[in-house]
This record gives sequence, C-alpha cells and structure tokens, in this order.
Amino acid sequence: MLRKTEESFVSAEITELMENYEKKIYDLRQLMEITKALNSNLDYNSLIDAILNSCLAQLQTMKAAIFLAPDVDSDHLKLEAGARSFDFSDVEMDLKIYNESTLMQLFSDKHKTFFLKEFGTHEPSLGSDEMFKLLKKKGVEVHS
Repeated sequence: MLRKTEESFVSAEITELMENYEKKIYDLRQLMEITKALNSNLDYNSLIDAILNSCLAQLQTMKAAIFLAPDVDSDHLKLEAGARSFDFSDVEMDLKIYNESTLMQLFSDKHKTFFLKEFGTHEPSLGSDEMFKLLKKKGVEVHS
C-alpha cells in the first residue's frame, strides 16, 4: 500500500514539474517573438502592436494598453494610441503619469501584478490622481 502511495506522489510531482517546464517554454517562446519583433522591425507602430499582442497572449487577457515616455528625457509616461479593446476618449488619451506621482511610485515599488482597486484603501493619496481614477474605472490590472 505504501508503495502505491509513493508512486502516486512521485507521479504528481513529475506532472507538476512538466507543467512548470511547459510554462517556461511558452514564456521563452513569447520572449523570442518579442525579440524578433524588436530586431526585425523599425516601424514604431508595428513594434508597439507586436509588443501588445505578445502581452495579450502572455497574460491571457482580452485588453492591453501601454504607457511610454514620449521622449528620452521626458518627465512623464503617456498612453500609447495602440491600446487594445479599451475605449479611451480623446481627453483620456491625453492624460499623463508623471514620474514623481504617487501612481508612478506605486508602479516602481510593486514589481508584480495587482488590481488597482486593491490600493484605493491602502493609498489614500491616490484618490486625487486623475490617471488612477481612470485606470480604476476601466478595471485595469497592472503588470510592472
């Protein structure tokens, strides 16, 4: 009886290891696709499209948006026009996340995925941030 239990335990461990390796292989393939896009494409909009499409696949989501610095020495990030499936108005597209903002500090301090609604109570200073309000209203998850 003990032998059977040991065998099923080993089998479960092997199955879990295989699933982990398959996920790592998938992740590496996604990185290769992004690398190909970066190395083979000089068109800015096509490159952003490739990155967003990879994010959609990697994160298994239906919506994606990316914030980028408009210039190298810029003091803010701006929502890129290629956002997928989010319905942003022209006014919302012009909103910026400034480098010194509480929201940017949150992004730089938390190197993980989180829901913005989690921070409404923990970060009262975010309540007045226009970009935070917009992203929270849209139900955004953040991957930093």
